[in-house]
Amino acid sequence: MDLATMPGALRPASGPPARPRKLRRGPLTRKQILDASLKLFSDKGFVRTSVRDIAQAAGITDAAIYYHFASKRDLFEALIEERGFTAVLEQLERAEITDGPEIVIPRIACSALEFLYQNRDLLKVLLVEALAEDPVAAEEYRILVERWERAEARILKYYAAQGMLRTAVIDTLAK
Repeated sequence: MDLATMPGALRPASGPPARPRKLRRGPLTRKQILDASLKLFSDKGFVRTSVRDIAQAAGITDAAIYYHFASKRDLFEALIEERGFTAVLEQLERAEITDGPEIVIPRIACSALEFLYQNRDLLKVLLVEALAEDPVAAEEYRILVERWERAEARILKYYAAQGMLRTAVIDTLAK
């Protein structure tokens, strides 16, 4: 009995074989995911935003998000990384102190304010979610603040050791 000749049998399609649908997995998709997630996190909050919401806003499938990110938390951490929060902290932590405090401290303050203003959408998510006691955002916020404080303290202590700042000034600036 030939299965190909039976009524209702599957016959090979005529023409060239269908090509599998290509998944978009490149940097553009990653950027779409990050952009969509930041907007949704800012509008709805981290907790109230689902992976499905992000996928819909980015015009992709949930699976495409999981191709790029292991979890929603991983996506949130990538936002912090990609927006430069980590890079700015690393620069501050490694900064060589070559000028006096009257130059360096205002420069750090101005740079920090400019950076925070440029990233106010992500800062809003961090602050609102951390204050709402969302454990993921609160932990990320705590880590960033602690790193900032340690880096700032290192610079201020250097100036104190050089006799360029008094301890009272350091305590005031650290707050």
